[in-house]
Amino acid sequence: MTIQTTLATGTEIVLLIIALGSAVGSYFLSRKALSTDTYNPFDNVLTTLTTKGEFLQYVIGRRRIAPYFFWAGDRSIIASGGGGGGKGGPSSSPSGQNYIESAGHLLALGPVDRLLAIYQEGKLIWSGDINRFSSPSGTRITVAGEGAFEIYWGELDQPVCAYLADASRIGIPSGYPYHCYVVWISKLLGSSARWPQLEYDIEASTYGSTLESSSRTFPSLPGVNPAHIVYQLTTGLWPHGASMDPSSIDFGELENVGLTLQDELLAFNLHIKQGTSVADVLAQVMQDAGLVLPQIGAKIVPVLIRTPASWPIFTSAHLTNPLPNIEIVHGEAQVDRVIYEFPDIERKFEMSPIQIDDDGEAGDRDNRKPVKIQLNSVISRAVAVKTADRRQSESFIQGSRFDLNMMFTARMLFAGMPFEVEGLGRLRCSSRLANTDDNSVVIRATIDLFGSYSGFNPEAILLGE
Repeated sequence: MTIQTTLATGTEIVLLIIALGSAVGSYFLSRKALSTDTYNPFDNVLTTLTTKGEFLQYVIGRRRIAPYFFWAGDRSIIASGGGGGGKGGPSSSPSGQNYIESAGHLLALGPVDRLLAIYQEGKLIWSGDINRFSSPSGTRITVAGEGAFEIYWGELDQPVCAYLADASRIGIPSGYPYHCYVVWISKLLGSSARWPQLEYDIEASTYGSTLESSSRTFPSLPGVNPAHIVYQLTTGLWPHGASMDPSSIDFGELENVGLTLQDELLAFNLHIKQGTSVADVLAQVMQDAGLVLPQIGAKIVPVLIRTPASWPIFTSAHLTNPLPNIEIVHGEAQVDRVIYEFPDIERKFEMSPIQIDDDGEAGDRDNRKPVKIQLNSVISRAVAVKTADRRQSESFIQGSRFDLNMMFTARMLFAGMPFEVEGLGRLRCSSRLANTDDNSVVIRATIDLFGSYSGFNPEAILLGE
């Protein structure tokens, strides 16, 4: 691997995403949701309502999401013979009166690729596997005992929904580009005028240009290669990314990262909401994948934090005054149990725990100090186990940090790079600051444990089976 190692004088390289610049830090992923002033709220609505300025949800991979209402109307009352509703559906009125209504459900930033299931009050009412190629925007699906819906996948050039464009409804003949939405037509509500809580199991991939050497998706796992997600979020055009110049990223190294993550079967599934910034989403992806993005020269260079085959070694002769400063967290009890939680696709996206104990530090198993961490990038247990295993040292070592004043030769180090210092062991560079007065550098580093897989037996510690 060939990487430039010369930095402009005074440049500081930091471990995560400061090198991405202010454009990324201030940019919000989510496109503003469509809204209409013709919507009239009704009593006791559980589903989230859309208001002006609302952000669209953004799904990369597969997730189960609740929609936003953006329109409702055409309510009517029909007679019924009483009894229960359809599968998972609302109950019919014993007095023979049922409500029917139509509504628009805004799902996510488009284009979305697949719809796999719909849940009502937690119960499955429709399952299938339709996609935007076999069932293009405007396709109408009938759900037995519930009604029918039309789906619009959120393409740039998707057709106008004639039902909503009617003057008696929204009355605007817009295709709503990049808005993935569902229009329910004459949906059975049951004996109450309140809409039940609906959730949609959807899947979307990255959009636009992509990496070429590695696979974007995985044949045996739901999700997207994290390298492709990083490329989308940084270089993708609005509203799918931060519109960074692709030439500012070392494309070749990102391709190599993609191939490694492909071999590791690290499939990520993101549910981005509430206008989360690109910087925050990238931080989560990078932390879960074990990836840093230092700026080296004029390029942002992706670097995976993994156990290295080799690394530079420095002796005490390479250290300058003042002597190394070691910062260790004191005061609180040592964390010796970490419980990772993730939305488990095998449990219909309910949160599922993975527990890891630091047996080297633990004394009394009944008196452990646990910490809970959510893995928001993964939905499959196989990927969650790998991610939890690699991240466990973050909690167990409590963030001990080294500040090293070193000679000019240490300018070869960059954020994410492992190295060894005589007497201190193997470290991982977090940042480097050049001193223009004497050509020395200040290296901030941590103990290099984050890239190591411990080889623990996951079958012995998994919870919630």
